[in-house]
Amino acid sequence: MDRLELRVQVAETDADPGRIEDLTLALRQELLVADVGDVGRTADDRAPEGARGVDAATLGSLLVAVASSTLAIAQAVTIIRGWVTRTTKDCRVKISVGDSMLTLSGQPDEQQEHLIREFLKAAVSAQSTENSE
Repeated sequence: MDRLELRVQVAETDADPGRIEDLTLALRQELLVADVGDVGRTADDRAPEGARGVDAATLGSLLVAVASSTLAIAQAVTIIRGWVTRTTKDCRVKISVGDSMLTLSGQPDEQQEHLIREFLKAAVSAQSTENSE
């Protein structure tokens, strides 16, 4: 079965790198427990040798490999949305697949639900197009 990679970026207003790392690891753990697919850090999540640290954006990055189906992508997005809802109001997670991007934050509302549906359609459509080429 084909796999699809979701790029996930955790951010929080005014958070230091340690806080971003903690949030990212918590989200990663939740995705692993839910068994949505492979969940790993991005290749650039380690500081270059001799560097004093890694920026918060790099620390907050995950790659989530799921089955290339609407159901698998929806499951991952649902888990991420639930996690964001239970985290601080200043936390947000950006999910991207190819050119499609979705940002989740705060309590879900009708507009966010609409954006999630559109993101799922675009993500599956992009993957279908990619596989047919």
